Amino acid sequence: MSFLRRQVMDYKEQMKQANENNAFMIHNGVRAVELSETAARVEMDPEKTSLNSMGGVHAGLMFLMAEAAAGLLVRNDGRTCVTIDSSFRFLRSAGLSEPLYAEARVTKRGRPVSFCHSGVYGRDSGKLFAEGDFTFFCQE
Repeated sequence: MSFLRRQVMDYKEQMKQANENNAFMIHNGVRAVELSETAARVEMDPEKTSLNSMGGVHAGLMFLMAEAAAGLLVRNDGRTCVTIDSSFRFLRSAGLSEPLYAEARVTKRGRPVSFCHSGVYGRDSGKLFAEGDFTFFCQE
């Protein structure tokens, strides 16, 4: 059985691991819902504790969602990876009225550095609220 084939069978277990053991994601109500070789998705339902002082979803929460999706994706090949750089853009405000999701795609999977792009969207409207690029250092 090839390494890639073994990893494909482990995607559900990787999501379960993140959902049960990533205290920061749990604390903020973010959960992994999809993972494949090429994409990852996390979701959250904004609550009052998700809002900033102006009543919008806190920008840091959108960043967390995008980075969590990218991190889940880039390490899905079994390596240990840490974020070493990011560039993030906030495009519009989100509120309590709509659940959010973040999707990540690999831009380049390299040794020892990999790159991902993530977007944060409204689950109902499909509106793009924020997007960014993440660079990861990965150990074999």
